Amino acid sequence: GGAGEVVEMGGQTLLVFGSAPGDGLVGYSLSGQGNIGGVPSLEPPTGATGQMSAMAVANTGGGTLIYTIDAGTGTLMMHSLPQSGGQIGATPDGAGAPVAQSTAITFSANTQIETVSVGGTSFLLAADQQSDTITSYQISNSTGALTQTGSTGAAMGLGVNAPTALETVSAF
Repeated sequence: GGAGEVVEMGGQTLLVFGSAPGDGLVGYSLSGQGNIGGVPSLEPPTGATGQMSAMAVANTGGGTLIYTIDAGTGTLMMHSLPQSGGQIGATPDGAGAPVAQSTAITFSANTQIETVSVGGTSFLLAADQQSDTITSYQISNSTGALTQTGSTGAAMGLGVNAPTALETVSAF
């Protein structure tokens, strides 16, 4: 694991992160006083190793989504947060609703992901250390499905070699 994100679920603020192999996603509640509470039951994705190498959160019309990369397989996974609490649903890309991919999206083990909103449209960005590329995917506002919209990297003139981090900033 190591990767963590703060999300809202069922009226609670949670720190969600990938944990030990086989444990999948776990979450700790965070109180307004800074207390860290118990672990909700968050299921690991079906067919994955359960250890996450990267994580990013997107808020869409369909709810809050957590995208993760499985450390063992490199498969991009999408987890939907239930609005009322309970267990997180996990669907590998390509395995059906709510993700409508025809094939799985896979990356190298050292890929970083981040979400960004531009002009009201949400995107998932992936910086793949092995291929020296940054790829963008538009996130469907209703399903969370991804559509690749662009890619660039060292071979195309971008001054990046083995990216190890990815951050987005908004200015003005």
